[in-house]
Amino acid sequence: MYYLIAFLVGGIIIFQMMMNSILSCKVGKLNGIFYNFFTGTLLMGIFFVFNITNFKEGLSKISDGQIWMFAGGILGILILSICNYAIPRMTAVYVTLFIMIGQLVTGNIMEYIIIGNISMKKILGCTLILTGVMYDMVMGKVKKSKAEQYN
Repeated sequence: MYYLIAFLVGGIIIFQMMMNSILSCKVGKLNGIFYNFFTGTLLMGIFFVFNITNFKEGLSKISDGQIWMFAGGILGILILSICNYAIPRMTAVYVTLFIMIGQLVTGNIMEYIIIGNISMKKILGCTLILTGVMYDMVMGKVKKSKAEQYN
């Protein structure tokens, strides 16, 4: 069940990034990011109105957290900015694959920092995926340039 949920979330993330990119192309990058976070804030506000008890409990514990724990919003803005720049310049498949590769590499680095070792199978898997993507990109450019010769 959790694998299915993770699979669905992966699809929703890519769909959401494409929607954000389209919005940013129409209204501008900063406006697109603003509207995205504003809409999310409104929806969370509505959610908390109906769950006021949980909101009050969370609010009372906010001082227990360290300041770096609140950097999620800053990272969200950074992620949206980068995606809004990159997505219109790449295909959805490449965006998805490079995001996945970035997540795999970061996960391996975090695992190494936390656990102290890293599986060679995971390194090999990341390398194979990256090699496949690079091969596909190069072959796509070769085919494109050959096709342009005949036009």
